Parts: sequence; C-alpha cells; structure tokens
Amino acid sequence: PAIYRLFRILVSHKIDVLHINDLWWAPIGLAASRLAGIPCITHVRADYTPRHIRHYRLKACQICIPVSKALGQSLERSGVDPARIRLLYSGIDLSRIAENHDSAAIKAQYQIDPGRIVIGSVGNLQAVKGYEFLIRAIAHIKTALPSILCVIVGGGDRPYAKTLYALVRELDVSDHVVFAGFCDDVYPLLSVMDVFVLASISEGFGIALLEAMALNKPVVATSVGGIPEVVIHGETGLLVNEKDSLALARAISHLLANREQAAAMGKRGRERVEACFSIKASIARLESLYEEVLGQTPMKTGVWTDHI
Repeated sequence: PAIYRLFRILVSHKIDVLHINDLWWAPIGLAASRLAGIPCITHVRADYTPRHIRHYRLKACQICIPVSKALGQSLERSGVDPARIRLLYSGIDLSRIAENHDSAAIKAQYQIDPGRIVIGSVGNLQAVKGYEFLIRAIAHIKTALPSILCVIVGGGDRPYAKTLYALVRELDVSDHVVFAGFCDDVYPLLSVMDVFVLASISEGFGIALLEAMALNKPVVATSVGGIPEVVIHGETGLLVNEKDSLALARAISHLLANREQAAAMGKRGRERVEACFSIKASIARLESLYEEVLGQTPMKTGVWTDHI
C-alpha cells in the first residue's frame, strides 16, 4: 500500500525525480519511482554493511550520494557501481549563526559555574557516538583539572542513556558531566565550550563538528569514517583512535594547556568550514546532480571521488 500511495503522489504532482533522504524508505521509494517511470537518487549518511546495501537495494538507484569519501568507498566495496556514486559533503548555513553570544547569560541559563572549564559534545545518545569513552576521559582528566565540566547535548536511546548515567555514578564524575538533553539550537551551548569533542565509533560525516568549527572551537575527534575529511589533524583539531579514552583525555588536556594553539586551530577550523562546507556549495552541487540524473547534463564517468 505504501508503494502505491507514494506512486500516486509522484504521478499526481508530476514529480521529475525522487530523492530519498532516509534509507528506511529506499525499497518503497525505488519501487514507486519505477512504477512512475522517474529516476531515484538516495542520500547515504551512515556506514552500512553489505547486507544493508542489499536490503535497501542501493545498487538499483540511479545515483547514490554519500556524504563523505569514506562512505563512498564503503558503497563501492559493497558492490555499488562507482559510476552511480556522487560525493556531496554536507554543509551548514553560516548566516544562521549569531556573531556574538552572551556567554555569562548562557552559563547562567544552564547553571554552569563561570569558573568551570567547559568541554562538550553534541549528538543523539546512541552507542555509536562513543559517549562512554568521553565520560571515561573526563574521569582521567578531573584530578589534574578539577574545574572540568563536560556538557553532553542530545536525546535518544533511553537504555543507552541509562548505561551512561550509571557509568557517571560508577566513575564518580557526577560533578563533572552534565546531560543537557535535546536542544533545537545548539549554537548557544557550543559557544561556551572551550573544546568540542566527538568520540564516535562510526561516523558518516560529523555535521556537529562543522557547527563547532563554525564557532572557532578547537575540536578533538576520533579518526573514523568521514571525520578525517572534516578535521585536519594538527591544523583544525586533533584526531585520536576510537574507543581510546586515554587518548581522548590527552588530546583534550593538550588543547586546554595550550590555549594559543587551540585558538589558532579554532580559527583555521572556521576558515575551513567557510571554504569547503557552506550550505550554498552543497545546494549548488545537489542542483547539478538533479540536472545530471534528469539528463539535462551528461552522466559523468570516471573516478567518482573527483566529483566534489
């Protein structure tokens, strides 16, 4: 029934191309687009196993759009024709970011003591985000830096959240870790962070990194998935191996102990976002892909990683 409902929508509205943004809809979308006789393209924002690739029938899409080269390579290894892969980095709208935030007011709103050193992370509370390793890193740091405070922004998986709450109690870091919950506008909280951390075990791209870098924040992140395409190690931030809380602690401590270097990394991070990850560039690239799949421009051939 869902296939035919979508088919009727495609036909009645004279849709030219179907763009699937959530892989859960890929089998339905592909079937409906075939019935309607229109092309279908699919965004791929996370790393999927070959079994998932088969289940979601990605090999049947006219174009697969990974958000990083790492994801594109994963698709290719899983059997997706390289000629159907088009890289499209995610972008953020820099015009939506306030130039100045009232740090004192924001800290007061979230009951953060003005004297605390604030690090933080943004993302859904899911095991793939590796929050337990960040919490363990705080346990390593707190003795040398008793004023450290880690603010975790995001909602999500309640069972996983409960394991994190238990870990905080077990490691005796209740005074050093705050769960801020889901937040519509993350920029105010990002603005009061001294260092942003992304401890993911797997990550397709890492849009939260762009948001932090756009605010000139130095970042520490794990070297997984598309993250090394966002963060240049030693220039815009520091990269460490995943599942290594001690390495996270050392990287965070290094940036906090070397504020001038951290500030320079933050500045270069902002410049990188402006140069490579603006929403305008992403929109223009997507428009060109629509034109390509509709036959208004020739289908490109060659090495897909060149098509940025």
